[in-house]
Amino acid sequence: MSEEASTSPNQAESQRPISSVTADEIDQVILDAPIRAYEQFETFELSALYHKAAAAAKEGGRDVEYLVYSLLAALMDLHFKPADRAEPFGPRFVFQNRRSLILADIPVELVTALADHVSGIKHPVVRARIADVSWMVCRRLGAAAHMAIEAYCETAERVGANTPDNKEANRGVKEYEVVGMLRRAIQIAEQTQGKQPFPVRLTTLIVNTRKDAFVRKNLFVFSEAAELDREFRISPTLEIAKEAEALADGIPASSNGYLPLAIMQLASQAFRTVRDSDN
Repeated sequence: MSEEASTSPNQAESQRPISSVTADEIDQVILDAPIRAYEQFETFELSALYHKAAAAAKEGGRDVEYLVYSLLAALMDLHFKPADRAEPFGPRFVFQNRRSLILADIPVELVTALADHVSGIKHPVVRARIADVSWMVCRRLGAAAHMAIEAYCETAERVGANTPDNKEANRGVKEYEVVGMLRRAIQIAEQTQGKQPFPVRLTTLIVNTRKDAFVRKNLFVFSEAAELDREFRISPTLEIAKEAEALADGIPASSNGYLPLAIMQLASQAFRTVRDSDN
């Protein structure tokens, strides 16, 4: 599929693909202007704000703003799939002869220019997305990888903050999505930090998410967070095994579905890891 086939109708009218944005054009635009006053965390709403800004720029004849904001909207529209280490971002849609943006469409020169502006972006979701994509396209951008980790952590902290002001801001963000952000952050850390310990801020968030889900008996979030904790060997495996066992013991016998089984399998695997054959 051609790159033109991946653009929206407005982008096609401009006769320039959004991936043709230059470093000079990036320098001319305030990247977070459309979302500066926005305190919520849903990527689809952030994308909508960029699309709206792009449409206004096109109507006003501001072609550079139009292209840059269209690019940022497309980046926010990427399908985030942190369980896929090799390809954590995919197209939002694929039809017979067209698709949305993918990372292969983005040249190194463009992400290098974007990475130079990441630190100035206030919103952590936008900052994480741009930094992560920049590093994925160009692995030499180590600073972008670090900024992505920090931005994912900041997002998780702010989404999880139990304050009245946060209830409205977080209305569309699911807890499992927070675990996905932490999974992506630790994947980046694993690939960039060598033998250095994982950032304490990140590991603390993973452990606290697991423990909080255990206390609230949220089976799905516990399963996801505990598996992440176990996979990256953050907490003592026996501690995770005992929590999973306690949750499994509390599940009613009449329960069905995959979650009870997942919790029991997690407990079994964890006990097997510590060679507790009785349990």
